[in-house]
Amino acid sequence: MPLTDLLRTPLPDYVGPCYFRRLGEDWLLTNDWGRHARLSPEAFAGFFGGAPDRGAPWWADLREKGFLRDHLDFPALASRFARANSFLWSGPRLHIAVLTSRCNHACAYCQAGSSLGAGAGGDMSLDTARRVVEFAFASPAPELTLEFQGGEPLLNWDALEVMVRFGREFSKTAGRPLRLALVSNLSLLDDARLAFLMEHKVSLCTSLDGPADLHDRNRPYSGGSSHAAVERWLKAAAERYPDSPAKRHPQPNALLTVTRASLERAEDIVDEYARLGLTSLFSRPLTPIGAARRSWKAVGYTVDEYLAFYRRLLERVLELNRRGVPMRERGAGILLAKILRGADPGFTDLRSPCGAAVGQLAYNHDGDVYTCDEGRMLAEEGDRLFRLGNVHETPYVEAVRHPTAKACQVASHLEDQPLCSKCAYRPFCGVCPAINYAAQDTVWGRMGTSDRCAVYQGVFDHLFERLREPETAKVFEAWADMSAGCGPDCADALEAG
Repeated sequence: MPLTDLLRTPLPDYVGPCYFRRLGEDWLLTNDWGRHARLSPEAFAGFFGGAPDRGAPWWADLREKGFLRDHLDFPALASRFARANSFLWSGPRLHIAVLTSRCNHACAYCQAGSSLGAGAGGDMSLDTARRVVEFAFASPAPELTLEFQGGEPLLNWDALEVMVRFGREFSKTAGRPLRLALVSNLSLLDDARLAFLMEHKVSLCTSLDGPADLHDRNRPYSGGSSHAAVERWLKAAAERYPDSPAKRHPQPNALLTVTRASLERAEDIVDEYARLGLTSLFSRPLTPIGAARRSWKAVGYTVDEYLAFYRRLLERVLELNRRGVPMRERGAGILLAKILRGADPGFTDLRSPCGAAVGQLAYNHDGDVYTCDEGRMLAEEGDRLFRLGNVHETPYVEAVRHPTAKACQVASHLEDQPLCSKCAYRPFCGVCPAINYAAQDTVWGRMGTSDRCAVYQGVFDHLFERLREPETAKVFEAWADMSAGCGPDCADALEAG
């Protein structure tokens, strides 16, 4: 029976709440509990057409996963739903502090609003640095992550050192764990600074766009080769990584920003990560903010071009795994933690509602507070729509109750998004009001023409297709465990950097 005919007839009374999507010849079913099932065309027609084979394995699978209305284990399903949405009751865990707007790189896709100026006018003062820490600890979250960004945060080392020391003291006094993370191009690191970061368990995250020629093309550095600096300090940090599990903290990691120059280099990029001893990478498409928006014709690409690149990149990562070389694509790991474990891996961009003022807050160098880092980046372009206040004059409660924070929550609630509300990927996905606003001039966005939506649909499609392969499924299970917090190198909210 054609799908249109099935949809015109009343649903059989045994069909529970679910969503569906065509994947190849089969059908994917998902539900609000975060479970999924795959049905053949015959099983799909039988299930929705009122003539199911109740003795078939797929019927038992649907029953166990909460797709049958008369066989819902509400306590178990409610527990799973609560676990996946636990962020709604904890308060902002991720606090992003921009220590300076200055930078010594001129990246082709910079979205941070950084400047190459030598003056310190865009630096966070030490007083503001302390106040940001106090403001972050006003959040009721049981544990916090304080992430240092820029510009290039090492250009304001004094503020970074003050925040690390003050944060550790505040954490001890408050009795709440604090994770510290530095997002840096590493070019200004030295042995003394690295020793300080290691001593205080500050994890390192940098950008690595591939081999030296590609990386240096994307990330020009006035002091020479940016890639050489990244390679030197990644190796130095790995050598100093503590052997004792009790002293261990997240290993140094890197993020990949994909430009037009990257599209034909997927295998080279993965191989470069492996050569440098990294065990994970995070592939990120360009965001239409800052320099990327202004130079889109030179660095940008279509959704289809990115997805073709991503499929090749993921295949290379899986090929390394088949050869016994550990490597993980962290973006896939985040999605798989949701799909396979029903977990919230701490990635604020993929929540419903999103993390704006609920999962994260961002602090500019002047103390201004924003819903998220993307909202802060838009302010660097002159649009302060996402500003919630300032740490020197706005109480925490007033900031998180700001009308803009509420608007972001309403706009990112997928049940209220016309196309998202019935999408099969709704239980695992999320929208970003700030990116919607940057790309489409509305915090609500228009998913039918959203490149971000199309990219995630394509990635979800590919992951579900690859889950059919037994060998790949084993690798994906391990990635899901790591991203869900079950593995040894869980990065939790640090993935949001």
